Amino acid sequence: SSNKIISFINIRNYSTISKKKILICGNDIPGLSLALFLKKKGVSSEIVDSGNNSKNDTGIVLTNNCYNAFKNNGGGTVADELLNNSTQLNGIGYFSKYGQSYGFLNFLEYFKNIQPSNSIVFSSSESKIKEILTSQCIQSNRGEGSVSFKKGLKIKKISENEKQQQQTQQQEEGDGVFITFSNSHIKVHYDMVIGSSNCYESQDPVREYLSDKLEKSTIQDSLFGKESSMLRYFSTVINNTAELSPPIITTQFQREKKLTSFILPNNKIALSGSFLKKQLKQNEIDNNNTNFKNYVSGEFSIFEDLGAHNIVSLQDNQTELTLSTISDFTFKSYAHNSLCLIGDAADKLPQDNLFGTVIGIEDASKLVQIITKDEEYKSIPKQLQEFNKDRVTRMDQHMKVFMNDKRSIFDYHFLLLLLGKYYLKMVYSGKSQYKRLKNLI
Repeated sequence: SSNKIISFINIRNYSTISKKKILICGNDIPGLSLALFLKKKGVSSEIVDSGNNSKNDTGIVLTNNCYNAFKNNGGGTVADELLNNSTQLNGIGYFSKYGQSYGFLNFLEYFKNIQPSNSIVFSSSESKIKEILTSQCIQSNRGEGSVSFKKGLKIKKISENEKQQQQTQQQEEGDGVFITFSNSHIKVHYDMVIGSSNCYESQDPVREYLSDKLEKSTIQDSLFGKESSMLRYFSTVINNTAELSPPIITTQFQREKKLTSFILPNNKIALSGSFLKKQLKQNEIDNNNTNFKNYVSGEFSIFEDLGAHNIVSLQDNQTELTLSTISDFTFKSYAHNSLCLIGDAADKLPQDNLFGTVIGIEDASKLVQIITKDEEYKSIPKQLQEFNKDRVTRMDQHMKVFMNDKRSIFDYHFLLLLLGKYYLKMVYSGKSQYKRLKNLI
């Protein structure tokens, strides 16, 4: 049958990498996507729990590129299931705190010009997407790899072979990585280790290990700027109390504040935001038991609710809320020997960034394409360096989109003084927003 032929081809093309032992640190969406994509290529992997114990669900925006990645690498079934459990979004609007519009990007009109057959931007909850991907990962199908979940275990230590004298073959192949888990003192060898954990509440151990080995920039030198250490972020899901909510992403701005919302399936609203709060101490943020519901809703109470009573719903429905900050450094590269970083573990982008998950899924797709290419054999370190080069190029493009939005809110040089009051003046027209977002969509 055709399935048997495909399975046979998979086994032949990926026989080299399929013999390797791969560990993914993080059962977040990019980590699960990577495991699923590898599985479909006949490659097995193991996944360690992210360790994110947050009770808050979050809303996720997935673009046409994500849909194609799941369809091409994960199979039509998972792509269709994601669509069936999502809400299609028609556009993204930028508004002042009072509702004055600064620009609107119509996704449907945009896709007519570039991809008329697949014009999709859709939203779903993080919990539902993870449920779908996990279900696909644990299924056992002939010709595919397997995904093993190391439930309840954490990575206690990461180490590499530090011997100075190595044979030429070992230098080419790489010695792999040794992992010590929380339940044992034994070092377990892996040929490749990928860090993917959500970093909002806990540090990814692979990211932490590589922080002294990869080239990086301090926060003062990075695109985020020195004010980033004082920025606070949150992301949550609330009940939709409006009778009718338009299927668009609503982004409202005010001096030193940003609030983004969009509708989810099952009558829910995804709400995320960022604000500059200099007097909030770091130890207050580190305390996960602190209830920031009233604090955050108070910060955004000046916003006019557009399409849905978000602030009222946040006050009434949200029982627990955690604030987060970004890292005090950014990486300039993402791979070292047989280790690499994808998604949030690579960048720790702000929680109010809509397209962080999109980039993580893109990372997973690109990494699988590189390590399973049917061509002249390359060692894992060389494959990861190829992935690193690709990711650096992609992030240079993506970061321009993020930072233009950030600077519009938190850089005083982009604020105009009108009639004695501060108003946000969007630097970019709707046409320019077109150009900024097209690489992500």
